[in-house]
Amino acid sequence: MEIEASDAKDAEHTFWQEGYGGDIENADFAYADDITNAEYVYHEPGYEHEWICLCGNTPSDTGFMAIDEGNHEVEPTEKDWKTHQYACGDCGRVIDNHTRRVVRRLDPATIVRLE
Repeated sequence: MEIEASDAKDAEHTFWQEGYGGDIENADFAYADDITNAEYVYHEPGYEHEWICLCGNTPSDTGFMAIDEGNHEVEPTEKDWKTHQYACGDCGRVIDNHTRRVVRRLDPATIVRLE
């Protein structure tokens, strides 16, 4: 269940705001939905590819890697990347590229990296 930031302000959701000084009306926050227990990563408005994970990781920190249905990093190509999921290099949250929803978690130490 994807919720817009303006809807979530009125609902019972836990917002992760550490380090963000923006306006809740115009931000796309990472949050955990208290009802479904779904988690979502966010980005600041206008920077759709600059994700901020719930753990605080960003692309310029440890970053995110394209991952397959197991625990293997893959090239983000149509041929190799069927899941359209990224793994957070810090906490192992696996994120759907289209919805930014956390769909599973891995131990980052078990991710098989590309050579």
